[in-house]
Amino acid sequence: MLQNEHQLYHKQEWSALFMLIGRMSGFDRLRITCVYLTYFSVKEVENVMAISI
Repeated sequence: MLQNEHQLYHKQEWSALFMLIGRMSGFDRLRITCVYLTYFSVKEVENVMAISI
């Protein structure tokens, strides 16, 4: 139940994000993509480290 709610919230978050990105210029879009990729990379590393400890 909670998992599904979280996934639904995540989808809404993504669609809102894409709408926001759609209104931006190419440069802002590129910059935000870099920030998000960096953020998710760090999160992945944290997850892997948490699992391995």
